[in-house]
Amino acid sequence: MQSPHLFAAVLRSPLGPAAIALTLVFCHGSVADIHVAVMANPQQISNFFGTNNVRLVFAGGLDSADMYLYYVDFSETGSPSPAVHKIAATCGAWNQSLSFDGKWVAYTTGAEGDTSVSTWLCGLSETAQPVLVTKGHANEPRLAKRTDSLQVIYSTTWQVGDWNGVGKTVFKNIIASVPESAQSVLYADGSFHAGLSCDRRYLGTTMFEPNPRMADLRTGTVYALHSLLCTDTIDHKDTVLNIQSCNGSISSSGIFTNVMMYLDFGLPQGYVVPSLSPWGFHQRIFVESSAGQVLRWYDFPDSLWPVARANVSGCVWTYNEWSVNHPYFGVAANITSRYFPSGQGYATTDLCEDVYAIDLKTSSFLKLVESTDNSLTSTTNLQWPSLWVEVPSSFAEDSTWLLPGVQNNAARNRQPFYPAGDVLKLHGETILSIQPIRELRCFDLRGRLILQKSFGDPTVKLSLHGMFAPGVYLLELKTSDTHLVRFVVR
Repeated sequence: MQSPHLFAAVLRSPLGPAAIALTLVFCHGSVADIHVAVMANPQQISNFFGTNNVRLVFAGGLDSADMYLYYVDFSETGSPSPAVHKIAATCGAWNQSLSFDGKWVAYTTGAEGDTSVSTWLCGLSETAQPVLVTKGHANEPRLAKRTDSLQVIYSTTWQVGDWNGVGKTVFKNIIASVPESAQSVLYADGSFHAGLSCDRRYLGTTMFEPNPRMADLRTGTVYALHSLLCTDTIDHKDTVLNIQSCNGSISSSGIFTNVMMYLDFGLPQGYVVPSLSPWGFHQRIFVESSAGQVLRWYDFPDSLWPVARANVSGCVWTYNEWSVNHPYFGVAANITSRYFPSGQGYATTDLCEDVYAIDLKTSSFLKLVESTDNSLTSTTNLQWPSLWVEVPSSFAEDSTWLLPGVQNNAARNRQPFYPAGDVLKLHGETILSIQPIRELRCFDLRGRLILQKSFGDPTVKLSLHGMFAPGVYLLELKTSDTHLVRFVVR
């Protein structure tokens, strides 16, 4: 069944007075620039992480062919401090991950899902020269956690269902900065993309399908996560929902190794999960164990929502990752969806405008970098962030912080889930309104008007069943006011 969802209308935070602006130029000889501001000063970094020895890597650009890797070393001194650095030899890089010691980054080149996708390894410097790890069939690299040696882990396929006996999860050791010639098989019964736990026991994956998966390499068991017992609010019957998930990342905990974080496509309207407040598409980062217990969650919090909303129709998490080495920290980008009036319709953008650090233990957030170009022609897209945080030699992980039943202090998103506040609700494929709907106009993501419908007898119940092919749309609904909502059909 096609499952539509509405997105909340939000806006990114304005620039802080201490922001450091930087313009970086892409390859391919185009005029496309990336505009980035560092938003966290040294004192904020120290207060949040307990150290200034923190490193962030992200990819910038609209598509993989035009991306470079950029990094920020928050321990740098000088002016400006910290700065954003571009690794000049990484054109076409995406889907990157830092090493456990924070000195290396693995990444891929090539079209997503294509057999030509290759994995590379590179140091953190502007002049670093990448080393080819594997050419072709080398997807979503992760570097092994809690190890003194470099080991690049990747999968041989990238497709829906590849956890179930399609492809393999493999690795190569890096010796004296040189990859081994032959890859070794870590898991022969499927491709897993979300990393390997610190004890090398659990692999995780999500692949745009219901149920994140975790494989126990000792027992061979594959666990299906995120099966939620729900109640239908219309007929009050109980049912189990398996919601489409993505962006999996295995835990960096040395104690809770059978845990991973992920996003999903939102709780369908008309259902209630007794143990969880409602959430929408990519609005909540879940942390769950292989036993199927949701241990924590992190909504896009009220404190990060701007006061002004201007031309923003949505703002959600994406590219969430556990810190590569510290159990208490994570990182995520957010997609800001903007619309721009264009003739009789709208043009739209959906770009990653900000990157946040997340304290997974205290549920607090710190903006690290943000885009300074919010125009229709912006090419700034901050994707696949990876975070390294120095762990003190005296550090001892709290043995209770991820136990089931421990109080979850995650900030709840109390903003209206629907852009029209309490006026419009969506149940299944039906829009319910407390005000009569007089007109409907629908635009695709190119801003083209594809449907216009007026109601001589205004309705408060509008069925959208069968009206749209799978895709993302901007709906303009006129009651006594005009409401803009994003509508997804899968």
